[in-house]
Amino acid sequence: MSPKSKYLLATALVLIAWIVGFMMGGAFRGQPGNVQGGVNAHSEATEQALRREAGKRVGTVEASDGEQTKREPWDRARLEVAAKGLMREGSIATIFRRAILLMDQLGPEDFPLVMEVGEGREDDSGLSEIIRGFCTVRWAELDPKAAAEYLLKNRKPGGWIDIDGHLLWNTWGGKDPAAAVAFAKGMTKPGERDSALKVIVQTMARMDPDGALDFAKLHAPEMLAKGEFSRELSENAMASRHEDMARRLASIPGNEGATTSAIRAASIRWAETDRTAALDWAQSLSEPTVRDAALAGVYQQWFRDKPQEAASAALAEARNGGDLDAVASVGANGWPLNDWQGAAGWAEKLPTEKERTTAYGALGERLGRDKPQAGAQWMEALPEGPAKDEAIARYVVQVEGEDGAGAMAWALTISDEKKRQETSHRVVKSWFERSPASAFEWLQSSDTITPEQRGGLLGK
Repeated sequence: MSPKSKYLLATALVLIAWIVGFMMGGAFRGQPGNVQGGVNAHSEATEQALRREAGKRVGTVEASDGEQTKREPWDRARLEVAAKGLMREGSIATIFRRAILLMDQLGPEDFPLVMEVGEGREDDSGLSEIIRGFCTVRWAELDPKAAAEYLLKNRKPGGWIDIDGHLLWNTWGGKDPAAAVAFAKGMTKPGERDSALKVIVQTMARMDPDGALDFAKLHAPEMLAKGEFSRELSENAMASRHEDMARRLASIPGNEGATTSAIRAASIRWAETDRTAALDWAQSLSEPTVRDAALAGVYQQWFRDKPQEAASAALAEARNGGDLDAVASVGANGWPLNDWQGAAGWAEKLPTEKERTTAYGALGERLGRDKPQAGAQWMEALPEGPAKDEAIARYVVQVEGEDGAGAMAWALTISDEKKRQETSHRVVKSWFERSPASAFEWLQSSDTITPEQRGGLLGK
């Protein structure tokens, strides 16, 4: 097996171990592993039997009640022997069990040496990753601050995923999130700090999303402001009803960026199970940004399943004073493409120019990407104005890579002078980057542009 293959295999094993540990409550000895507390992985009798087996292998003595009565000091030679024993023939589950039992015999003062032993086994990267992974989790259970300080000091650059860091923050975040967040916020490197906070939030959000949200409001308000917490909450909360998640996200202050995206995603999932309730909730919201995101989610699901029904409901809402700008976009994007004429007809009926501009722009982009000939025929028939200009501008973005001349021809038909200049200059720049000779030839010979336009496009 190549070194790369062994490393990937070892990474998979450690990640599986992390998942198993999480399912067991995040603890190897039945200790708390999340914000709600952990559960015992084995019965007491089984646990005692396993510890006696470990005692025989690593040199400890246990009483009949399972309590350790003698603990010999660990040294490098003894750890090397124990490490080799991990990889004796057996299933993955057996290797994991051996690693758990070995780590269970260690005290906080032993872990730096264990990490050194793991790092020194570069000839067997699979064993190295297993030792480091299990050591990180057990150390984080007993003395997470010391484990974090060691990893930050001895972290090796490179690698496609920070396994040790993920395991550390997952374990510490489940055991004592306040202390974990306080330590993470004091880290000097922004990337490492943000990564740590992200894993801590993921850990908390899985089992107690409401508790995690209350905690973040008190201890990590900056994550709420950036929208990072909203994304982690919506993606990682387990066994959470869609309506509860939508309301939870809507309560987060600011509601910008990732938060509104998360609200929209939660609304889509809620609408899939109870569209009426989701729509009633969205319409009741008073904050415009939150309301737009929630309505967009409900209607996105609705247009995808029953576009005509969704279109009628949206127009009825508009007649009652509702703002359909967000809905206009999802309607044009969500309408089945094999009935794009239906989407165009609906967009034409939208009551305000702002909503029509939004819908026409979204439809122009879709047709430019998937049905450029149909899009061109549709745009030719549109009345002049901002809505047509937006449709052309977004259509051009999709076709310029395949047909620079055609894209330029359309860009120059935009009625708004500023928008026409911005769009045509973007097309020319992109065209020159791809094929400067053909772009220059067209600009010199085309009779569709005036000398003034030609000079402006060439920067003269």
